[in-house]
Amino acid sequence: MLWIALGIVFICIAIGLHKFKLYYLLVGYRSMTEEQKQDINLRGLSIYFAILSYFVALIFFVMAVLSFIGLKSLFSTFFIILIIVVVGGVLDSQRYIKTLTDEHSKPVKIAKYKYRQLIMLLCGVGVVIAIFIYLALKPISIEVMDETLEITGPYSNSIPITEIQQLSLASLDTLPKVESTISGSTSRGQLQGLFLLEDNKEALLYINEDVNQMISFIIYDEHIYLNLTTEEETISLYHKLQSTIKK
Repeated sequence: MLWIALGIVFICIAIGLHKFKLYYLLVGYRSMTEEQKQDINLRGLSIYFAILSYFVALIFFVMAVLSFIGLKSLFSTFFIILIIVVVGGVLDSQRYIKTLTDEHSKPVKIAKYKYRQLIMLLCGVGVVIAIFIYLALKPISIEVMDETLEITGPYSNSIPITEIQQLSLASLDTLPKVESTISGSTSRGQLQGLFLLEDNKEALLYINEDVNQMISFIIYDEHIYLNLTTEEETISLYHKLQSTIKK
């Protein structure tokens, strides 16, 4: 499951920073000069970002639970919490820069400071999170090529059309009940990836739950269900596949 994988990634980052002092996990560390490294409380900053990473991992684990029990409507709330935590953490982490604080870690006014490496360092976690969220929420694109059905997105696939069996067009209501996620995402009303359906059957889903029509077929003994953003587009795709198979 995507959210569990993201949680594990941030747990590993947190452990690396907290327990093993892997400072190179901090963005921009390797390109810093020795003078710049001396200007930053690296140990304090690494522990700070380790704690932040633990908290981000916790948020992803909570989202995994929400996904499993079907409470996708709460995802937006946790995305907001995630953004607040990251932005607030990045701003607060400036107290570990010695030239920006006094001996009591209080902010002080300075006339001039080179921020390039600092900005890279403080924004690294936020950029990583943004990339992961973008990939998770990126809508799929389905296109019929000469010999293949190309599915692009977080869970891409290339399906040889001539190998498709039992092609059918049906109402979304006929989709077997989804029991759990094996490797996929269920955000913003979209089911993408590999899921376990009722009767212990695995299937690849590329489903927009707001669209009432869907296409189903079998390829190499694997069940696939998909649709597009509208019923009209889904029906048109079905006819294209049907005509291509008959050639």
